[in-house]
Amino acid sequence: MKFAYSWLGDFVETRESVQTLAHRLTMAGIEVEQLTTGAPFQGVVAARVLSVASHPKADRLQICQVDVGADGPYQIVCGAPDVVMGMLTACALPGAVLPEKNIFEAQVRGVASNGMLCSAQDLGLAGD
Repeated sequence: MKFAYSWLGDFVETRESVQTLAHRLTMAGIEVEQLTTGAPFQGVVAARVLSVASHPKADRLQICQVDVGADGPYQIVCGAPDVVMGMLTACALPGAVLPEKNIFEAQVRGVASNGMLCSAQDLGLAGD
């Protein structure tokens, strides 16, 4: 399970450092396997899906127009079957860094894609 140190503060009061608290939790029988600082990604913003259309050259891909709050809509080719108009989702813009991925502008079967719509797994936030 992953959680933020700041989230823990919503439930208990502590003045311990992160490292001290992790050690104390482990000694109490709740093993802390890893400590990380910051998000495992950069360049990710919230986006609203404005439209979804079928990709003309691929049955399992969709062309989405998304609003990221600046510079007009972005066109993103997406393979997720559950993307629908109006939904809010995480969007990695060109130049973003995700766990094990760098995002850039690309052509996907002849259609420009300017980013990636992200799942919790893409962001390194979901477990198996």
